[in-house]
Amino acid sequence: MTVKRLPRPRDPIQLGKLMVDIATGQVVDAMDDGKDAGAAAMAGVTGKLWELADLVKVLEDWEAKGPTE
Repeated sequence: MTVKRLPRPRDPIQLGKLMVDIATGQVVDAMDDGKDAGAAAMAGVTGKLWELADLVKVLEDWEAKGPTE
């Protein structure tokens, strides 16, 4: 599951209290967003969509194909 930060309050006093609570460990600064990270890994979608080796292979295949005219 992907984890996001808690929403920050707009009120400065509440924000300060939240920061102190997070710093002292009274509140965990994370919430589950409901997305399944395992599904993304199984689909091959990760932080990077293209590796450098993939780009090189695409360019080499395109050059090997030659002109299309």
